[in-house]
Amino acid sequence: MQVCRYAGPDGRSRMGLVVTEETAGAGKQRTVYSVQFDGGWEELLQGEVEPAALEGLAAATPIDPQPAILAPVLPLTEVWGVGLNYFRSRMMRGTGTPAAAFYDLAYAAPRADLFFKAVGARVAGPGEPLRLRPGAGALVAEPQPGLLLNARLQPIGYVLATDLTARDLERENPLYLSLSKVFDGSCGVGGSLAPFRLIEPPLRIRFRVERGEAVVFKDAMTTDKMRRSIDELIDGLRGIGRFPQGVLLLTGSPICPPAGFALAEGDRICVRSKRLGRLDQAVAAPAADA
Repeated sequence: MQVCRYAGPDGRSRMGLVVTEETAGAGKQRTVYSVQFDGGWEELLQGEVEPAALEGLAAATPIDPQPAILAPVLPLTEVWGVGLNYFRSRMMRGTGTPAAAFYDLAYAAPRADLFFKAVGARVAGPGEPLRLRPGAGALVAEPQPGLLLNARLQPIGYVLATDLTARDLERENPLYLSLSKVFDGSCGVGGSLAPFRLIEPPLRIRFRVERGEAVVFKDAMTTDKMRRSIDELIDGLRGIGRFPQGVLLLTGSPICPPAGFALAEGDRICVRSKRLGRLDQAVAAPAADA
């Protein structure tokens, strides 16, 4: 079961149900259905509607015309990530640099390596491009499940997400983590949300980068190798402060392209999950005013 956010004719966020069906000659086709829901995304993220309300949604009628699906975040929903949540990512980050010992300490530490990534207004949703970072030459994409939480830090559901990192900046100096992570178009978020309590872990994700007709990188991941539990990560967020419009927690990724790999303008990033749907986004040049 997957729900989605879309804009109604009045501009207000509305709830829809995403149904994917196999059609003759056209493969899989995704249709958004209207639902009866007591509240909207604002109330859901602000904690005024219990997340369990999503579990009983039933499709009413297909929306005509089909709406554009939006990322399930509001403009001031914060996006936070966690680093070093997989041993494989620990082995790739900092290797061969003086900072390697610091990554060892962070991986073994009792606290999660949480970092601020974006606000909802700067997220690239379905159909919107991710962007290169000015001044960086080794940009990589890290696909992962994102966990949407309301203002009370109650889990709402999982969604596909892509975290872009300027790896050359991070390797230049580990204190440049914010510079390597936070820039326009650095966070992609899918539009299909799977209610939290309906998902039995682990989640599996497939990932590839297309360049023209070629696949220049591909990999897959599963969440059963996470260093820290979801409860630990949520506890880490409690010490940060209030999240009036909720928070999207990127749970980390073990997928690390090899040294020398870098995204290029025109690449296409494709993320797939049987239970979370798909997220396809092009890589574009930095915004004109960047």
